[in-house]
Amino acid sequence: MPSNKAEIIAVKRLRKDGDLGESIVERVAASLRKGAVTLLPVDGLYCIIGADPGAVKRASSKIMGGPREITTLIASYRMLDELALYSKSDYDFMNRIWPGEVSVILREQESGNGGKVRIRYPRNRFIQSVIERMGGPLYSTGASAPNKETVYRKREIAVLFGEAVDLIVVVDELCKKHPSASVVDITGGEPHIIHAGKVPAEEIKSLYFLGGSDE
Repeated sequence: MPSNKAEIIAVKRLRKDGDLGESIVERVAASLRKGAVTLLPVDGLYCIIGADPGAVKRASSKIMGGPREITTLIASYRMLDELALYSKSDYDFMNRIWPGEVSVILREQESGNGGKVRIRYPRNRFIQSVIERMGGPLYSTGASAPNKETVYRKREIAVLFGEAVDLIVVVDELCKKHPSASVVDITGGEPHIIHAGKVPAEEIKSLYFLGGSDE
């Protein structure tokens, strides 16, 4: 869905349930169905999001000079089952951290060569609603300036990404600095912390091994 200037939806704050209401969810989903690339807040951090990972990489490259790591966003374990392979202990661990600000690296479901996929079940109700409306996972990467600084100020968002994406949703209360999601790889049978972000590494490890002596 090519465009020269992004449509901007600006709201003051999330509703009490963490959503933004039916009309905004449907507007976002309708744009994504047409192939749009969007800029949306995900658990307090603005991200480039689309239904096609290639389109997300291309949009991020316009601003950041190269493709970024892509995270697959889900809103149910049914979606996870179609994407990744995991054990009972992996499932128990993910139930302890999700929905939440931790991305988990798992083995790809369809990969025959040991491929991996980075997946997250975000806690924010708004993005969950958009994913549910789409009926499948979305693909995202963090919104950063060319100097790799996280973008969160309202004016910066519009100036930097106005010509790189098709639709921007700005929530005033989320226009503040926020830690990035933590990233953990559990494909090796124990947690390997790739990035210590919002959730501390020790907390992730503690939740991974919780109940391990009983299993």
